[in-house]
Amino acid sequence: MRENDSDLLKEYMHNFFGYGNLGSQEEPTMWFVGQEENGGICNEEINVILETWRDREKKEVENLQDFYCKYIEKIKFRLEKENLSNKDCLEKSIKECEKYLKNPYKQEVWTQLMNVAGAYKEDFNSDSFGNHSGAICSLELLPLPYNYSKKDCTDWIKVYGPFDIYSEPGKNKMPPKKYYEEMIPYRICKIKKLIGEYKPEFVIFYIMSFYKYYKKHFKEILGVYLENNHDISGFPIYKGKLNNDTKITKIVISYHPAAKQIPIGFGNKKNDYFSGIGGFLKDY
Repeated sequence: MRENDSDLLKEYMHNFFGYGNLGSQEEPTMWFVGQEENGGICNEEINVILETWRDREKKEVENLQDFYCKYIEKIKFRLEKENLSNKDCLEKSIKECEKYLKNPYKQEVWTQLMNVAGAYKEDFNSDSFGNHSGAICSLELLPLPYNYSKKDCTDWIKVYGPFDIYSEPGKNKMPPKKYYEEMIPYRICKIKKLIGEYKPEFVIFYIMSFYKYYKKHFKEILGVYLENNHDISGFPIYKGKLNNDTKITKIVISYHPAAKQIPIGFGNKKNDYFSGIGGFLKDY
């Protein structure tokens, strides 16, 4: 693979959406849509993600376990054969991936998504999370992982600056503003098309804060009126229904599992909130 392959990155941005089983009208699955993929600490990490996706036939939706086992294998090969400037970043990525693949409940976001699924369906099997044979599809609204620890975009420039996606003379070749302006409406539209094709029973967008900022895009593209008139464990959700010819897909917008608005403290409100969403879906 050619490092910082801009064409491959652009293809990935437009065609990769997540992990799991999209299902079918006969056997619908539960979909979750997050803000973006986790990770994005260094440029080398992104290159390995792209290489893994390319070598696995550029699937729209991947098998989580298989994808990251291959990803780990590729990183270990690089660490052994190459002199890498961001060795610590890649070693950290391996450690986290191996821990979460061994026990998905150690990953904060996955834990709460599985709490929703388990509360809705008692025979939910957590081993199937993110797999093509499971009952869940975990998608991302935005395609690229990004570390938000620095708000001045220096980390973004270090990771994505070498890619020439939106070339402007003398400027950052991958400006975040341009990325958001193009990707958000494109991918909302694409997710709507996927919903129309596969007809899931539920789609939970766990992007409450993000939704409030981009509400106009959701309303215009999804064409769904979302009501904010339901609380779960004292915290709100939005809800609405999307008509797909012969089937209705129920839409929920919730807080993100890492949202600071829902503390982990007294009574474990975070677990109650996401389990409560699963209970709510039974009667929705």
